[in-house]
Amino acid sequence: MTAATTRPDASERIFLRDLWYMAALARTVKAGSLRRQIILGEPVLLGRTRDGKAFALRDICPHRGVPLSAGRITDANSVECPYHGWQFGADGVCSAIPSLVEGQDMDPARIKVRAYPLVEQDGLLWIYMAAPGREMAAPRSAPTVQRANTCGRLAGA
Repeated sequence: MTAATTRPDASERIFLRDLWYMAALARTVKAGSLRRQIILGEPVLLGRTRDGKAFALRDICPHRGVPLSAGRITDANSVECPYHGWQFGADGVCSAIPSLVEGQDMDPARIKVRAYPLVEQDGLLWIYMAAPGREMAAPRSAPTVQRANTCGRLAGA
């Protein structure tokens, strides 16, 4: 575990990083929908493709800083920014920039928005919040859930 420190307005807050956090109840994120969450002070977009795959992206379009959660899921299962229509896959890679014209030498796939590891387990959506500088590293473990035994105590306690 790592502690990351931020100091907004000269006050100190400490968040534990390199851990899985419950992001939402899985049933609250419907297929084809987008939802904004603030997790550890970060704007996160929780969504599901039209075919039901859950994903999490940083909720800021890299083009103009607009919340991607104000956009929509396209028929091609991309997140479309509501401002200029840039589209991002569930992996955070830009798949389309509508204003590009033929002959422009720009590869949209070079533009990315942060994708967070997300796991759907036991009716919950779990998001991995990495420490600064390790955002691209794979999670060190899988999310684990403590289950209560028949006496109401946590198993192994």
